[in-house]
Amino acid sequence: MIEHVMFVSRTQFERLVGDPTLAVISVTDPGQPDVVAPPGFLVSFPVKFTDTLRPSDAEVIVGFIRMIHRCPQFAGLLVQSPQGQGRAAALALFASLLCDAAIQGEKPTWLAAPSVLEQLCCAAGLPVPRLPSNPVRGTPAVGRGSKASVHCLPEPCAIGLNGSGARTSAVSV
Repeated sequence: MIEHVMFVSRTQFERLVGDPTLAVISVTDPGQPDVVAPPGFLVSFPVKFTDTLRPSDAEVIVGFIRMIHRCPQFAGLLVQSPQGQGRAAALALFASLLCDAAIQGEKPTWLAAPSVLEQLCCAAGLPVPRLPSNPVRGTPAVGRGSKASVHCLPEPCAIGLNGSGARTSAVSV
């Protein structure tokens, strides 16, 4: 069950010690090689996209997050991307909303790519939340153990990863 979500850059990710209680979503750019998860992580789900997702790709990502959330051996989700900002922040914020999980770490969620967050929410049938504002503008961002301001209860999902329900599998979107 996903209780906390983190997002980091590729550089930070490659320095981590693997944690079998964390599932990983590894975002890379199309045409770039997948990032190999450090030893110790049991599930690493590589996805390739820019700041736009096809609806079918968003549905696969949503299915993966729901599947991991149903697995009691996972306490959290770690999302990595090259810079650990736009796409990773959007995926982490979405997972926080979907699973009612706390976002951990130092990076603010106002870095989230709005189009990615919108596409994921649409694929999950959830309302699209207003992104937290840059704290410089006066509105604090979600982060450091807080939960996103819109909480959506997870719905049962009949599909698993690629419809198979397999727990460990890597799919490039």
